[in-house]
Amino acid sequence: MRLGVPDRMIDRLLQTCLPAFPGPLSSCGLQLEPMSMEPSTPPDSDGIRTLESPDSFQGTVARLSSSLETHGIKIFTIIDQQAEAAAVGLAMPAVTLILFGNPKAGTPLMVAQPTSALDLPLKAVVWATENGGVFVSFNTAGYLIARHHLPEALAANLAPAEKLIAAALF
Repeated sequence: MRLGVPDRMIDRLLQTCLPAFPGPLSSCGLQLEPMSMEPSTPPDSDGIRTLESPDSFQGTVARLSSSLETHGIKIFTIIDQQAEAAAVGLAMPAVTLILFGNPKAGTPLMVAQPTSALDLPLKAVVWATENGGVFVSFNTAGYLIARHHLPEALAANLAPAEKLIAAALF
């Protein structure tokens, strides 16, 4: 049983739907209903740090982006997840993913452990709740060092980003 659904039902669903993909998921009998569940603020655990922003959603994205650029950190891309969801007919609260980094800091991590490229460039997600809360979440330096078994000395290449994100919000 997976996700509380008998395996035979999931297997049947996969056999029916996968040949129909790509295409609307409704073409294989799936109905996507928007979830009304309000996301909770995740605790600072499992390597994720979440900070509440005192600013609006757009203001937070702008402040964070500006702060990164002002400090010489390259923004590789900004993905408006809400717009991407809307493009396929789905609704979700505002979520924007910012991919950023400094090749001088990130390259030594990838040289030491190529799998660190799975988490580089660094990412920060700005997200809003339906009741107006705005949050920024990101992986901690300690988590990335442990995840990729990197030398502790390389934490100095990651830690400044955490401080910069926090400073941008307050």
